[in-house]
Amino acid sequence: MKLNKDKMIYNILIFASILAIIPMSIVYSDSELFNCNNLIITGCNLSNKENIENQIEYIKNKSIFDVNKNQIVTKLVNNDFISSAYISTLLPNTIVISISEIIPISIIKINKSSYLVNESKNGFLYNENPSRALNIPKIYFNNIENLKDVFEKFEYKFIQNIYSNYYSLYKKVNEIKYLKNKLIVSFNINGNNNSVYFDSNDYKNQIQYLDTFLKITDNQDQRSYYKYIKFAGETIIVKEERII
Repeated sequence: MKLNKDKMIYNILIFASILAIIPMSIVYSDSELFNCNNLIITGCNLSNKENIENQIEYIKNKSIFDVNKNQIVTKLVNNDFISSAYISTLLPNTIVISISEIIPISIIKINKSSYLVNESKNGFLYNENPSRALNIPKIYFNNIENLKDVFEKFEYKFIQNIYSNYYSLYKKVNEIKYLKNKLIVSFNINGNNNSVYFDSNDYKNQIQYLDTFLKITDNQDQRSYYKYIKFAGETIIVKEERII
C-alpha cells in the first residue's frame, strides 16, 4: 500500500516538473518553432481579407507569445464593416482571427454610389460585387447628395421599422422608391415582385396590416400574384392578376 502511495507521489512530482519546464523552455528557447507562420481569418463577408492581412503583416515571423492581441483588435475595429474581433493562438505557430461584421439592413443607392447602412444609422461606402451579392433590400434616392441625409428620410425609417418589428416581412422586400408622395415597395410575394404603396403618415399601421394580410394568404392553398397593393384606412386594396 505504501509502495503504491510512494509511486503516486513520484508520478505527481514528475508531472509537476514537466509542467514547470515547458513554460520556461518556451520563454527562453531560441527556436523559431513558435514564430507566427500561419494566419487564419474567419468571418470576412463584407471586409476585404487581403487588406486585413496587410494591416497585420507585422506579426509574421514574430513569436505568438509576443503578439499584442489588443493592438490587433483595435486596428481591426477601425475598419468600416468590422464591429468586433476575437484573437486566439493555436500552438505552435498559428494566429486565428475571428471577425464579427456589421449587419446591414439595406443597400443605399445615391446617384452612382452604393452604401451599406445598418439599424443604428451607420453607413459605409460599398463596392457591389456580383460574385458575393447581398440579398438585402435596395433603396434608391434621387433627391439627396450625402449619406448623412438618408437617416432622416422616410425610406430609411420605413426599412428600419420593418426590420426591427416585422422581420419575416422585411425578408420579402426587394427595393424601395419614393414617388409622388408615395413609398413604392417591391415585395417578393409567392416568387413574384409585387408593388405595395405606403403613405408617409400611416406607414407603421400599414406595415402591420400588410403583415397580417400576408400571414393569412400564406396559409391558403391558392397563391396569387398582385399587380399592386394599396391601403384605404385599415382596408387593403389589391389588384389580383392571376392565381399561381
